[in-house]
Amino acid sequence: MFLNLRNDEYLSLPPDQSRKLAIFLKGELLPADETGDNTVQALLAEMQEAGLLTRHPKEGKMIAPMEMNLAGRDLGGYRPGEEPRVRVGHVVHFFRAAFISLCRLRWEPLHRTVHRLRKHKHKWLGLRVLSSPGPQDCELEQIRELVEIFNFLQPLLFTGRNRCLFQSLALLEFLAGYGIFPDWVFGVKMKPFVAHCWLQTHGVVLNDTVDHVSLYTPIMIV
Repeated sequence: MFLNLRNDEYLSLPPDQSRKLAIFLKGELLPADETGDNTVQALLAEMQEAGLLTRHPKEGKMIAPMEMNLAGRDLGGYRPGEEPRVRVGHVVHFFRAAFISLCRLRWEPLHRTVHRLRKHKHKWLGLRVLSSPGPQDCELEQIRELVEIFNFLQPLLFTGRNRCLFQSLALLEFLAGYGIFPDWVFGVKMKPFVAHCWLQTHGVVLNDTVDHVSLYTPIMIV
């Protein structure tokens, strides 16, 4: 499965082609009864023409399965009847995050949004390591409070139903306003094909549940 960020589309190969391509990329030989099969060469040429493969190392990276630490628990929230303490600053950050996310998804290609967020995250993480190299024990509690505030304000503008891309990006922008940059994970499942994305950090899912996201195979993390 390939995620073509520039065209904002998912592409997959038939099982037989996927198997042969995996063997080729590992540098192994095809079985004796398939050595004369030029399917792989034709497939490589087609993928190169589509912009999925390149012969120039500086323009691409090695094909490899996504590796990441899967989240093991949900963030959890307040007890029924409890509400977060929402301040004016929270409301301002919320509307700003929603507006920026809406503009980016409507007018900015997804690959530029991803590149911008990665660059911003790496820069912030570098500054944090220099200023505070130790672990932040209270960070997860702060994240829980901010996510609850976001969820409390969310119905004012939109619902999260079937809008995982916008909801995740808006929450990511909201948390970034407080110096928090969780991982933005994209995953897929087959038969039927479904794409999904969510946020997680420190092994904790922020805007979904472990039971749900475990149904998906991660293919990109920001």
